[in-house]
Amino acid sequence: MSELKDEEVKKMMDFIKMDDFDFFLKYLENASLEEIGEFLKEFPDTRITEMDTVLGCEGSRRALLTFHFSGCSFMMAYLLDSKES
Repeated sequence: MSELKDEEVKKMMDFIKMDDFDFFLKYLENASLEEIGEFLKEFPDTRITEMDTVLGCEGSRRALLTFHFSGCSFMMAYLLDSKES
């Protein structure tokens, strides 16, 4: 892992306010894909975890809950008996 320079750490802290985790979550919650893309260009080593739901065929109650971990290109899925909860 590469060591961050002082100015890079300051830049990150100014950008995402890492001391205020609620701000960070709120920013990502309301960010557009374009804004997230800009953030990732600025900080390419950021690890992202994506969660999605894949619904079964029509009439099926089952669904897959998937997690994709970008840092290691790993995906896992849980089979859900019901997509209701």
